[in-house]
Amino acid sequence: MNHRFSILAITTMLCGVAMMSGCTKDDADGLPDGSIEIFAEGSGSEVKTTVNGTSVKWVAGDKVRINGDEGTVTQGSGSHWYAAKDGGGSFVTSTEFNSFYPDIIATAEGAGNLTTTSATVVFPSHYGSSFDGDNQVLSLPMAARSEANATGVKFKHLSAGINVNVKNTFTNDTVLYLDSVSVTSGSVNLCGQASVGLSTSDVPTVSATGTGSKTVTVYFSSPVALAVNAEKCVQVPVIPSSTDLGTVTIRVYTHLAPVAYGSMEVFTFEKSKTSFGALGRNEVKASPEIAIVRGGADVTPSVKGAFSVSPTTRVSFSQGNLQHDGETWEFATNQYDNGGLFTWNSESRTIGGATWRMMTSTEWDYLLFGRSGPRFAKARLMDEHQGVILLPDHYVHPAGLAAIEGVNETGNVSWNANKYTAAQWAQMEAAGAVFLPAAGYSGGASGAQGYYWSSSPYNNQAYRFYFSETELTASNAQDQTYGCSVRLVKEAN
Repeated sequence: MNHRFSILAITTMLCGVAMMSGCTKDDADGLPDGSIEIFAEGSGSEVKTTVNGTSVKWVAGDKVRINGDEGTVTQGSGSHWYAAKDGGGSFVTSTEFNSFYPDIIATAEGAGNLTTTSATVVFPSHYGSSFDGDNQVLSLPMAARSEANATGVKFKHLSAGINVNVKNTFTNDTVLYLDSVSVTSGSVNLCGQASVGLSTSDVPTVSATGTGSKTVTVYFSSPVALAVNAEKCVQVPVIPSSTDLGTVTIRVYTHLAPVAYGSMEVFTFEKSKTSFGALGRNEVKASPEIAIVRGGADVTPSVKGAFSVSPTTRVSFSQGNLQHDGETWEFATNQYDNGGLFTWNSESRTIGGATWRMMTSTEWDYLLFGRSGPRFAKARLMDEHQGVILLPDHYVHPAGLAAIEGVNETGNVSWNANKYTAAQWAQMEAAGAVFLPAAGYSGGASGAQGYYWSSSPYNNQAYRFYFSETELTASNAQDQTYGCSVRLVKEAN
């Protein structure tokens, strides 16, 4: 995690910053006008973030919010990295400005006001992470404020962090694959909305956290292999809203590849600790002692069959399409049942004691095209149900079944490319696969195409996920009065 301040320097002042090494006029001239330089490892004595002395580099595509505008981090000449305003134009530096990293924590309310002395930010309960060698690419949220025409700006961490040291203690050469790490407080919120004070240029403050979640989870973009006696230090950001976290429970979820999700063994690492004490905003606590217990009671089907719909959010699907029996909302018994066709409505619904929602159009797009690995395929079940199979993150195809054909192909792929019996589909379903039947739409031919509403309106229309034997798109728009299928999701905690 990050314990050093990062420095932003305005492009025209690059060579005047003493901590820069090897800065030349050519280097400075190579940066776009109006961009803001961000120091990275190799270009100075300070880096974006660090944990236990190990540096984490800025990477292309990092999002920094400056003056309410999003900037994308790009590598310039040599080791120089800079943030350039998305959509063109320049960041305003002739007046006071504030900055947030990562961009996901910033809201337009506070970040867009150049004269504000405070800002409202949202600390997410789900973080996406990958590993760069042995270094976890995950940054603590930071904020900064600079006076007009300042030569630089210091970032201040808004959160603390907990190191979770995971060790594979098995003696039978079993390799564990880490999926996620969660930290739960029994008494205070660890994320959610908070107010950030920006009245001084180098010491932003954070007020008590508002309504949020008591659990913070770090998901890995792909399973992290852990050999016997090998260790990984996983950093989990927390935003303490009081002087003490009280009792904290840490859980590390794993699965064993290539065993299918339906029959996997799950190992839950769990430790309650009452002596963490207050966490300073720049502090990462020492790794707690954790024991390994065999079991899986804490791992629900929503985790086993989780689908990433953004870099930081994973969801699980309802057991079937939404339907209405004239009095109550319910889910179809089987995934391949058509369910009902409904006019557009973006409201969440409580069914079976859980809160379910529709995905946004952006989430549909990420689910289908933004994730890595096998994501979807067209298929026919039991010779009569045609549609699209969605594959969860880290999907492992059941042994003995033929390989899936036409994976991630949007074009002309026959429903018959993948034909499964009831028994075969039961194996895939147990492995986390989801089936969306081609139920048509009101006024259209049932079974020829599939239309699934998103929660994203578009003028008098709304976006929907559309597929047929010849097409597949996440952003097909249709009048809201049409009747389409609805498959709801809930957060995969």
